[in-house]
Amino acid sequence: MPNTPIPENVRRFLDAPRPAVVGWLRNDGGPATAPVWYRFVDDAVKLSMDGHGRRARQLRRDPRLSLSVLGESWYSQVSLECHVESFVEDAEFKAVDAMSMHYLGEPYADRETPSLSVTAVVERWHTFGEI
Repeated sequence: MPNTPIPENVRRFLDAPRPAVVGWLRNDGGPATAPVWYRFVDDAVKLSMDGHGRRARQLRRDPRLSLSVLGESWYSQVSLECHVESFVEDAEFKAVDAMSMHYLGEPYADRETPSLSVTAVVERWHTFGEI
């Protein structure tokens, strides 16, 4: 996996609203994954999650994560290894609204669940297939 700057074609790929799966480590050290919305902004991965949920607690304990982003087929993908740089409470739902606008074109409907904005710095990346 390269750890050099991300090339423009990979940035363009990551800028699109694509299906993605995030991976992290549970408290017992085992792997866990979940499908997610993400945004790629300023060479960083932005995620939004339940501020009181298990994923947030586990990422606070061990801030490493991976993100697999799929293209038009399973054979086009980008994998990112990241380190969480910040956790910011999203009390006004601005971050999750930006995510929802990116994917659905409308603000996020759930205004009850506490929202947390997570920014992760890409440390290494890998592509597979035509990007």
